[in-house]
Amino acid sequence: MKKTIFYAVVLFLIMIGKSTSQIVRKPVTEEDYKLWSTVEPEQISDFGNWVSYSVAYESGQDTLFVRHTKTLKTYSIPLGTNGQFASEKYFICQNDKGQLITTQLANGKVQKTEKVTAYKISQEGNFLMFMVNTKDEKQDLIIKNVKENQQKTITNVTNFSYNATAKALICDSNKKLTIINLDKSSNTKVIEESIESNYSDFAWQKNGESVAFLYNNKGITLGQYKVKENKLFNLNPSLFKDFPKDTGIYNSSFTALTISDDGSKIFFGLKESNAEKIPTGIQIWNTADQALYPYLQIINNWKAVPKLAVWFPQASKFKMLTNDKFPFAMVTGDYQYILKYNPLTNDPQFDYNAPIDFYLTNIETGQTKVILTKQSADADKIMVSSAGKYIAFFKDKNWWLYDIKKEVYRNLTKVSTVSFEREDYDRAGEIEVCGLAGWTEKDEEVLIYDNHDIWLFKTDGSNSKRLTNGVNEKIKYRIVPQNEANKVAINFSWMNKGTFKLSDNLVFQAKSNGKSGYFKWQQSNGITEIVWSPNRINNSKFANKNDICFYTSENYNSPPQLIVKRNNKANIIFKSNTQQEKFQWGFSKLITYANSKDEVLNGALFYPANYNPEKKYPMVVQIYERLSDYYNKYFNPTVQNSTGFNVSNFTSQGYFVLLPDIVKEQGKPGASAVDCVVSAVKEVVRNESVDPKKIGLIGHSFGGYETNFIVTQTNKFAAVVSGAGESDMISNYFAVAWNVSKPNGFRHEFQQTNIGVSPFENNEAYIKNSPLTFVSQIETPLLLWSGVEDKQVHYFQSLEFHLALRRLQKPNILVLYENEKHTIVKKENQVDLTHRVQQWFDFYLKEESKPDWLTADKL
Repeated sequence: MKKTIFYAVVLFLIMIGKSTSQIVRKPVTEEDYKLWSTVEPEQISDFGNWVSYSVAYESGQDTLFVRHTKTLKTYSIPLGTNGQFASEKYFICQNDKGQLITTQLANGKVQKTEKVTAYKISQEGNFLMFMVNTKDEKQDLIIKNVKENQQKTITNVTNFSYNATAKALICDSNKKLTIINLDKSSNTKVIEESIESNYSDFAWQKNGESVAFLYNNKGITLGQYKVKENKLFNLNPSLFKDFPKDTGIYNSSFTALTISDDGSKIFFGLKESNAEKIPTGIQIWNTADQALYPYLQIINNWKAVPKLAVWFPQASKFKMLTNDKFPFAMVTGDYQYILKYNPLTNDPQFDYNAPIDFYLTNIETGQTKVILTKQSADADKIMVSSAGKYIAFFKDKNWWLYDIKKEVYRNLTKVSTVSFEREDYDRAGEIEVCGLAGWTEKDEEVLIYDNHDIWLFKTDGSNSKRLTNGVNEKIKYRIVPQNEANKVAINFSWMNKGTFKLSDNLVFQAKSNGKSGYFKWQQSNGITEIVWSPNRINNSKFANKNDICFYTSENYNSPPQLIVKRNNKANIIFKSNTQQEKFQWGFSKLITYANSKDEVLNGALFYPANYNPEKKYPMVVQIYERLSDYYNKYFNPTVQNSTGFNVSNFTSQGYFVLLPDIVKEQGKPGASAVDCVVSAVKEVVRNESVDPKKIGLIGHSFGGYETNFIVTQTNKFAAVVSGAGESDMISNYFAVAWNVSKPNGFRHEFQQTNIGVSPFENNEAYIKNSPLTFVSQIETPLLLWSGVEDKQVHYFQSLEFHLALRRLQKPNILVLYENEKHTIVKKENQVDLTHRVQQWFDFYLKEESKPDWLTADKL
């Protein structure tokens, strides 16, 4: 009955469309793919009067647009990039010709400056700073007061850095440090005592009172300049007996040049000279080694890893913070302590990472104590707080705080009745957490996620509050960062979570089974809706000075639109791919089905273009764990696909496409895939116009493994494509994961493959889940492909499967792409793979002509 009603509705809509518009839509062909573009929202001005967005084509003819959010007045900049608004008056960007383009938004007047390599806008938008190449192959720094239309030239500059708090910039002019105060008519001060050199890697103190830098003085060295005090400090290694010899300053993400908030400490990196181990031509692998030979070669007893040091310029002190015993560290938010560790301490073991012992060291005194042993190496399960009072960690299913000053441990979530571990996690090993969102000011609270909601916990343990009601609404809420302070940031070898002001509006992204959008949270009013839609809502940007929101909205049969919402009214700013109206196109829906264990699952079902419910259509099923969330995503048709498959290519060619969810039972990844996929296919065949004899299956990576296994267990599919998939669990378990130089068994015992034990504990599980075990049962034509340089799933896995099928004389083609890795990157190879996948399914599912490359002995 439901099927009949659905068909009737579809036919009614088709007839209405014909009678009212009489639009004759043509099929999409490969020649038409070039008409499709991708739109990206870029910026919104402070008061939300203007937005910028880019429209990109595969041909490279990209354009940056600037549009008024009320009048829709529009400016376009061909091949424009790196655009920013200067208040509400100017829009500034660069283009591929090395030009800096300044557009006056009121009248559209454009000024182009040639040979610009970099630029910066002051926070209030009054000053524009940019570097220009000169005729003598040097660079000048131009500082332009856009408000008064005046500019100053600083000659022979190699680097500059602007600080909004100080309202100043620093540069090296004619090999001398130079400070320009933008708040005082661009007052310029040359620091005469600075050594003649090129300066780089400027790092400002948070409040702008000082800046650190690197320069070359018979080798790279370090300095600090105190702006208000007009004092210059230069590091002299010879003054410190404990300064390690045969080392050089090394600036990397692990050892980034950093100033403490009070300006008293400069953190920097040192690396041993010639620290890389020279190969001898002889390899010695020892089972007692903490890591595999290639990994040990890379780290060279940790000598190849840059170490973290600290310099106290005013106190004239120096200390090493990490060493070969403890090569990594993160620094507490108050810069008083480091949390250091060695990731190999508890190796050898057989997960991806060993649990870690963390040591807390007082930077001033050097006093050290171990505070956590065998703590998870998951970066989401341990972090320092923003203000430096606490170390948060997840252990024994609870979030804990270690109070650094009081030296006490506090279980924050022990009285909570909710789980903070992911309920949808179906991999072996330790369960991932939902996450810690960040901290409030002064570390007074911490924001923690459960599976649906956002919780606010007092760090003293006195109280907790749930900010959302997702568990009852069946909505998942997560915080959207609104400024730099909110964002996740690198903390040397670890990551820091952001800091949030509860007095500001918090923005939450929300998703449910069928809707998505954004909500605003206020201390006084709680949570209120910004946008909540069946469409796919994404890419939100908010004006700094008000609540105007800029976001994208799309679904499969409606290309992405850019929308601005102000005063509860949504206005469409731009519609992408309007040419779609001229073509036949499909539509999609979210389906529900159950596997044999009565677990309710979802799938994304895409209907063929120009759908006629009276016809029977072929269908291609694409698999990789859970994919149903893509049901309302818009897919541009293209031949540039990194795995050879594209939903819209196939719907445009008269196919249904199904993306089902797969849940894995531990120890049974193969059987789980068969169960879920076959159940989904049966549900679709039962309710839709799909020809049950013309169904194809495709997967890549773990989806390639699932595909390889499924084709050995059922003849439900008429043709199959598997890319970079595992075929033999035993050989793959005992391989090296060359992309990380670790034993590959961690994937099976502790991660995605979900076996949960080694072959020595349950060899039968590995045999029963290996596609190679059942290869003789394959009766379906199978196309395999892989990259020869794939270091994640070695191409030997595809080759083994091919050789087994060859020995059994079963139909199989193996396509290997030289100089390609786990996915296909080169355009010509993407096109080749896309064509082969399309031709494979067209031949077997639509009985089209046989492509030449399927003929034996034809190269």
